[in-house]
Amino acid sequence: MDESNAHKQTYRPDIDGLRAIAVLLVVFYHLDIPYLTGGFIGVDAFYVISGFVIFRIIFHQLENNNFSIWDFYKRRIRRIYPALGLTILGTMIVGYFLLTPNEYRLLGGDGLAANFSVSNFHFSDRLTYFAGAAKTIPLLHTWSLGVEEQFYILVPFLVLFLNAQKGWLNIFSGLLIVTLLSFLLQLFFLYGIASENKAFYLSISRFWELSIGGMLAYFEPKLMVTKQWSRLLAATGLVALIGSGFLINSSYNFPGYIIVLPVFSTALIIAANMQKDQLFNYGLTTKLMLFIGRISYSLYLFHWPIIVFTLLYLGREFTPIEKAAVLFISIALSYVSWRWIEAPFRTAIDKTQWQNAKRILSGMFVGITAISLIILFTNGFEGRLSSNAKNLEKQLSQESIQRNACTPILTDHTKKELACAYGDYSGKTDVILWGDSHAQMIAPQLSAQLKKKGKQLVLAYKANCPSLFGVLTTKRKHRDHCLAMQSYIQKTISENEGLVVILAGRWANLYSSIRAPGDGSGNLGLVDHVSGKPIEFDKALERTLLSLRKAASKVIILGPVPEVSFHVPNMLNRSLIIGRQMPSSPAPLFHERQMQVLNLFANLEQQALARVVYPHKSLCNAKECQTVEGQWPLYSDDDHLTFKGVERFLVELVNEASRP
Repeated sequence: MDESNAHKQTYRPDIDGLRAIAVLLVVFYHLDIPYLTGGFIGVDAFYVISGFVIFRIIFHQLENNNFSIWDFYKRRIRRIYPALGLTILGTMIVGYFLLTPNEYRLLGGDGLAANFSVSNFHFSDRLTYFAGAAKTIPLLHTWSLGVEEQFYILVPFLVLFLNAQKGWLNIFSGLLIVTLLSFLLQLFFLYGIASENKAFYLSISRFWELSIGGMLAYFEPKLMVTKQWSRLLAATGLVALIGSGFLINSSYNFPGYIIVLPVFSTALIIAANMQKDQLFNYGLTTKLMLFIGRISYSLYLFHWPIIVFTLLYLGREFTPIEKAAVLFISIALSYVSWRWIEAPFRTAIDKTQWQNAKRILSGMFVGITAISLIILFTNGFEGRLSSNAKNLEKQLSQESIQRNACTPILTDHTKKELACAYGDYSGKTDVILWGDSHAQMIAPQLSAQLKKKGKQLVLAYKANCPSLFGVLTTKRKHRDHCLAMQSYIQKTISENEGLVVILAGRWANLYSSIRAPGDGSGNLGLVDHVSGKPIEFDKALERTLLSLRKAASKVIILGPVPEVSFHVPNMLNRSLIIGRQMPSSPAPLFHERQMQVLNLFANLEQQALARVVYPHKSLCNAKECQTVEGQWPLYSDDDHLTFKGVERFLVELVNEASRP
């Protein structure tokens, strides 16, 4: 993401070609190009490239005794901030007209974090990069700049310290230590404390990628590789880097060990140093690749807000033609930014030019800070909401409070509930509702209706904990909680005669080859807890049902809830703000994604292993699935139902749970 005008005599066009590959991997991934499931590794390629370019300049200046910390920071500010500030401002302007007040309030905080180069910390406490909500956050991608900018703050001091040392502690050994420590910290975050967000977002767990580039720059003058070996290194690196984009996906514990593949692939290409080889340059340094490489920084910044805002407006996934249009617009705007924003600021070298640039950049920084604070203090200019929209937000907030008003029965070591009951709990359980957030979604209303029939419901739920015995997901988070819940379910069944068990979950995330609409969540792999080997969902569910049937009087499965490609309440409010009709949710998309699940559940019913209640039968017709009823949403987001949505099938579920 970084480049310099300095030392043109050592300009390497292959680096710009490599930048083009990196940014296109990211852009195509965000455009959901088929099979490119790991295009996000383009960011890792950028880190290696940036580390190489920055340290290359630093080493040259050290050799000429003209390295200056202040000059280093000036170049970084001139290079990074103009296009970044323009992106933040543009996003805030468009967001005012397109986002709901709550979305706009969040954007105010995001803009403030991006302006102060702490987006990575900001988002690490908010959501995972692969979460469904990512497609609604226009500045999410600035997390990677936060990592880079924090690295740049420390680099000059590290280099000056290491350059002054004698003996074994020199610049190379210092970078090697940083690489090893940072990589080990990343593994500790991911596998030691099971914090994917810390491993992904925190700069300390990413520094090693930039320092790899630094070590390449250190050895560049010393690398004497034959043409044959250079071609082999370059070809291997290119195949592995592009292959990473198709091999890796969000189900991996990322970054993890797999990140070594794209990082070292990029390092191989840089080490090959093939800018003078005609065979190699035929693809990497063509005019098109060099053009994309030069505008890569602006393209990285602009493409994501354009994608997010367009998706929010459409309320559905892109068609192929729309993807091409978004790509063209992103490239066109990026060229404008590169030509009239990036280049002028980067070449502002003399004293007068620098003074003018400094005034503009300072004004932009102060202005963005002020605008962000105003957005936050006005709650996203909530006055834009109609009275109906305000009532909607109030009611949805009350529903959320009711869902969470569950008295804990079983908690983990952090006092977070794993099992709870609504209202007074006598100690006897008649119905146990076991699952993830789709179980919590129906729990308050189901509990209230069952109490009218003299039955007590207990809710046992946790995200990423499927209602299956002896099974864990490939996500490490909540693994201990999942096992504790499974033990609790077995204990409760043994202690309560005639117990009814209801299983609820987002089943297609466990048993569908088609990615979810809306949040785009990748499927979770399942692992047998005893053998440690992968297990298919249908086998694990059948095994669970056989176990439950031995002790429980009845097992009911809540079928799949139709998933929508947009956040329904926000889209409803947005439709009122911009004066457009609510988009529909096509029923064929539901059946396509849920086909395996529906076929499996039909077979289980035929085997009399469970009864199934299907929410989609009361929400969908042959053409579309309802998302609103009049001016009221049936969904609280893109896959969880509001109380009104649950009412559609609640009577059937209550009757089934009450029937002998």
